[in-house]
Amino acid sequence: MSHVDPPFGMVFFGAGDGAGAGAGAAADGAREVRRIEAGDGASGRVIGTLFDGELLIVELDGSRSLAVLDPRTGALMPLNRDRASAEGFLEAFAHYLAAGPAPSGPTILTAEQAAAKLAALRAGILKPEAARREPVPHVDRLRILRETLARIDPGALGASGWWAGPLEEAGDDLL
Repeated sequence: MSHVDPPFGMVFFGAGDGAGAGAGAAADGAREVRRIEAGDGASGRVIGTLFDGELLIVELDGSRSLAVLDPRTGALMPLNRDRASAEGFLEAFAHYLAAGPAPSGPTILTAEQAAAKLAALRAGILKPEAARREPVPHVDRLRILRETLARIDPGALGASGWWAGPLEEAGDDLL
């Protein structure tokens, strides 16, 4: 998985708790981590974003668990027990997507996204994809995804958590 286009546009910045670079950390390592006060008295550090900054990933004080904050509404949804678990979920979704059929149609990028992808390719960070194998049937990919996620962080799979949406989309074969 490249750091240029992680699943769900989830990008972490900063090195985290000694965890590996993970999905997107290299791309935004220079961003400043800032503190915020979320609703219901929750506070923490913003350590990443989703969907090109539309949502914030917050490491909550005390538990160090992660949550997704919608800055427009103040809504806070549980994400994972820690950053390593979130990165593991991203890796599992990347495998789910890579094992499926090739994307159809052209990929549309902004000029900034295209420049970042080209720079990563030139730097040797992004490698051209190898020829795809025969796609794994959806039912098998979904089973593997769910088993992997349950092993990584079963508490993140609840209906009130952020991952409920992407899991529903994967179940309906919409990703």
